[in-house]
Amino acid sequence: MGIIRGKHGGKRGWAGAAETSFGAHEALAAELAAELEETAVGEETCAPGCNGQEADVECSDDDVDMGSAPSCEERGDEDQAGSCLPYCCFSDPAPPAPRPNVLETHRCPRGGTVFEGKYARFALLRGCLDPATLQWLRRDPDFPSGPEELKTRYRWQDASEKAKAYTNEYKVQVMGHTRDCARPRGRSLECNGLEASVPAPQRTRQWVQAFKRVNAVALDTLQSYLVEELGKLSEAEMGKNGQQLRDVHPAEWLFHFWMPQPMQTGAGRLDKKHVDGGASIIHLSLSLFGTRKLLFWEEGVAQPHVLILREGDVYISSPAAFEHQVLHQDDTASGEELFQFGGMGLVKLAIQLRCDTFALNRGRSPPASPKHALKAASEAVQRWLLKVPLALPTLEEAQAELV
Repeated sequence: MGIIRGKHGGKRGWAGAAETSFGAHEALAAELAAELEETAVGEETCAPGCNGQEADVECSDDDVDMGSAPSCEERGDEDQAGSCLPYCCFSDPAPPAPRPNVLETHRCPRGGTVFEGKYARFALLRGCLDPATLQWLRRDPDFPSGPEELKTRYRWQDASEKAKAYTNEYKVQVMGHTRDCARPRGRSLECNGLEASVPAPQRTRQWVQAFKRVNAVALDTLQSYLVEELGKLSEAEMGKNGQQLRDVHPAEWLFHFWMPQPMQTGAGRLDKKHVDGGASIIHLSLSLFGTRKLLFWEEGVAQPHVLILREGDVYISSPAAFEHQVLHQDDTASGEELFQFGGMGLVKLAIQLRCDTFALNRGRSPPASPKHALKAASEAVQRWLLKVPLALPTLEEAQAELV
């Protein structure tokens, strides 16, 4: 697999890289970093109008030890609770729940849980993988050992030129799928311009199928919400994309696409601000290595909310509805474990799971079309995220899946 335990170390020239390659973002990154450092730890504010132990895991001969996986409590997330940008919200680690790994609603200190995005309202759930499951996913022997193997296996060369542009010296982006079955005949298997006909690594597919099984009743409820909201539209307003969401059970399209993101560390590097396409009507992001800061904006509010995403952190939301951006502020002295990834060296690694939705009538690009269907579906999704408990599968549940 070619994955080993790694830590930050040495002078890597991060600041210089940010200056030469991200000149347009340098001032904003510096300002954000300064505000984070200057804001006193204390009472949180929110945007105006915003409504452990070590895991004992049996390893096969194919597994390569990539280090222990600390729980949320072991990591010491004190800075999640107080230090923040003006009008920004930080999330505390999810408290214990009756069922292990139940996701928690992201809530601003003023109590708001529904946010007004650029294209629709949305909610956000957060959670943390248990240490055993995080170790298991990290050790997947089926994961490529470096960037060239990743690009070759997942047919990056067949991507559109626009999609290829998102792969650069700092990050590689490819796409795979999480199910053994392909799309209905007559449709190509791709997402956001990336070829997606190759299955994701086996353990990821097991975990996704376990998520669907654990939350089977919740997915039935999601279908009823989608039928209700989309039923308020005319056939013309609904379009083929809306009809798919109304007629096809979510278990058939939820988290169908897998995108790994090995990323270079950085000191103040900002990724491009954007809104996702319609495949992210429901989106799950999973951090396997490293720390990122997700900035997201409510419509009409200048200052962003900020989520600190550390190893093992999970969030589910609808980034097809709102503007967002990733800030990389890595500390060379943190001792944080990173991922040894061939020619890229030590990198952070996040997994993005998207849906097989809004692929008809060229509706994937933001705002996904037809807009009426996007808004209605987003309303159903944010209602679902707030009202229906969702849980992350345990290691035993994931391992029990056959894919």
